[in-house]
Amino acid sequence: MQSKLEFKTPASLAAADDNLDDNSLVVVVGKLGLLSLTPRWQPLSGRQWQQLKLSFSLADESLHWLGHRGEQACYSVTLALEHIGSDYHWLGLREVLGQVEPDFFEVANRAVQVSHWDRDHRFCGRCGSATEYHRSDRARCCPSCQLASYPRISPCIIVLIKKGPHCLLARNARTQSLMFSVLAGFVEAGESAEQCLHREVFEEAGIKVHKLRYFSSQAWPFPGQLMLGFTAEYLSGELNPAVDELADAAWFHYQDLPLIPPNSTVSGQLIESFCQQAASE
Repeated sequence: MQSKLEFKTPASLAAADDNLDDNSLVVVVGKLGLLSLTPRWQPLSGRQWQQLKLSFSLADESLHWLGHRGEQACYSVTLALEHIGSDYHWLGLREVLGQVEPDFFEVANRAVQVSHWDRDHRFCGRCGSATEYHRSDRARCCPSCQLASYPRISPCIIVLIKKGPHCLLARNARTQSLMFSVLAGFVEAGESAEQCLHREVFEEAGIKVHKLRYFSSQAWPFPGQLMLGFTAEYLSGELNPAVDELADAAWFHYQDLPLIPPNSTVSGQLIESFCQQAASE
């Protein structure tokens, strides 16, 4: 699915609010989630943000330019206040995922990750000095030791494994959810995505796979992953789920699936694509 967003770096991120107008979109990020005027989340307009800022005497030094959605410039701002009246709603990012169009979720996704980076790197991790914004990059820099801190992105693989008309789905041992999904895992330092895929599948499920094919990617802000989606085919081994990682794992026929992720996620898209392909064969 092609994004409707254009994430071009402006000439100066430090002056990101120069073009903030009534056509702009502002994602307000706080400790309780994303701020909205309605129970169904939507960004504030530039005018609504200005009114909010004046009403509560808010500073906007944490305002960051995100990109363009069509002709609309998109921004994020981090809000320290938790209670600003009953006219506003706080929504978690996972709630927003199922509510809005994919391009709106991309705006919220990027806003949350930029907010986390801005909050977590106000002081240098090497020498402890207060950091400053880089003039042109999305970075906070230390004036004492010159360490630059960029938004953290953790690459992960996520893979749908095929075995004829069946696919391997599993439940995560760390949650109480009854939802089944495809296998996933973090790429380790010095490891390629393909090496990670083979390792994670064997460690979590005890099987070996082959015929890896890249599918698509998705930014996944929980808190800052980049999901690299693949398909693979079963090669050998007996299914033996790692109990510390998986609560359950099984081969499911494409016509008899358990509760699975929505199509707004790359995992849901992988499963849907597999089912369409299996039905046509």
